[in-house]
Amino acid sequence: MTLAARYFWLGLRRGQFRWLWLAILLASLSVTFIEQLAQTVKASMLANSAQLLGADAVIKSSRPIELNESQLALTAGLRQAERVSVMTMAMSEDRFQLVTLQAVSPDVPLLGSAYGLTDWQASSHEVLIDPVLAAQWSLQVGDTLALGNRTFRIQGILAEADPLQTVASQFAPQVIIPLKVLAELGLTGAGSRISYERLFAGDESRINPLMQQLKSDTPTEWQLISSQTASEDLN
Repeated sequence: MTLAARYFWLGLRRGQFRWLWLAILLASLSVTFIEQLAQTVKASMLANSAQLLGADAVIKSSRPIELNESQLALTAGLRQAERVSVMTMAMSEDRFQLVTLQAVSPDVPLLGSAYGLTDWQASSHEVLIDPVLAAQWSLQVGDTLALGNRTFRIQGILAEADPLQTVASQFAPQVIIPLKVLAELGLTGAGSRISYERLFAGDESRINPLMQQLKSDTPTEWQLISSQTASEDLN
């Protein structure tokens, strides 16, 4: 036995290294805890991003979205919905306000409750409005709001949105209408700033192949958004 080994053994028997072992143990436990915490935060952010998107994946474009045959084949088994957004003016009595008008198909959002109103069913004559707009004009359920060449009844007030959406609402509050009535409002003509979205939700084993195929054959005006982005950012 070497001299160094002898001193180490003597120190170990006398308990001189107990604090060293304790420090190593605490360090190991800390690393394990941090790894578990990171995984928990990662999973939470992934779930929240999907809830905010209202879907697992979204195609966004300045033009109507048409999928080719190979892309359509990969959508089998996925739940799908559409959302069209346009900036326009809303009117109530003699007041005007710039709003973000969102025309949605009945299944929007695919994930989460229907804009905080789980019992809302799309009607041709009813809208949901942003709480910011409701507060600005003291609007209540049952009041009316004019959009384009139609007047709608306010069916409900949207739930409080995430902080980023709340900031955007100060400039252009959201108003939600059924997609089926958008064409009747006269707001989608030449010069209109329109955003088209196609939403998908389903198992990751089905979402991932679709997103990979879309990335390999994406028109320049398409933007692909996935709830997996939060997971990738944490890696």
